[in-house]
Amino acid sequence: PTIYYGDEAGLCGFTDPDNRRTYPWGHEDQELIAFHKEIIRIHKSHKEFLTGSLKYLCADYNLQDWAYENHEKILSICSYPDTFLLELAELFYNQGDYERTIELLEKLTEIQPFNAVVWSRLADTQALNRNLDNALNAVDYALAIEPEKTEYQVQRVRLKYYCGTPSDKDISQLYSVLEKEPENTEALNILFAIMIDRGEYSKVIDMMMQRLEQCKNNA
Repeated sequence: PTIYYGDEAGLCGFTDPDNRRTYPWGHEDQELIAFHKEIIRIHKSHKEFLTGSLKYLCADYNLQDWAYENHEKILSICSYPDTFLLELAELFYNQGDYERTIELLEKLTEIQPFNAVVWSRLADTQALNRNLDNALNAVDYALAIEPEKTEYQVQRVRLKYYCGTPSDKDISQLYSVLEKEPENTEALNILFAIMIDRGEYSKVIDMMMQRLEQCKNNA
């Protein structure tokens, strides 16, 4: 990775002329300068950063994801291992490499065991990798940390639906979410899917007609 002129001082860059703005003398971001000094010190102090190879895994407009092949050694000395793991996990996730994503997210849960967002992402990735039992366990951890988070409540019911085991309690959970968030389309779609699977077509039609009427009244 490279540091472009002015990055260390918080100078923004874009297309010309923003890529050639003058250095912000007297207005530098001192916290950002201290951060750059620290990462330069780390880079100079460890041979893994000096000799490790660089492999480009993904490149797109305004985006460049990279990882050193010897990332395990880097992780052991990294000042921000949680950020490193999360960004590397996102890279593999976007490539569809769910096995590596799961491995990295599981390491991250050891560093941040009370980060509900990480547990939720692990649950989704486990589901994509068809490990539904593990996915349910992960989302249960997320809910244990943030039990009132409707996003995780809906996620759990969605996973139960994938498993083919949604219960009346799960349906009640979706109704409860929709009372708080009437525009929660994911909760509504899952509710409709469960009701259709149960053959409750008239209920689905009635709910759809009610929502159409609400849309007309709000127009």
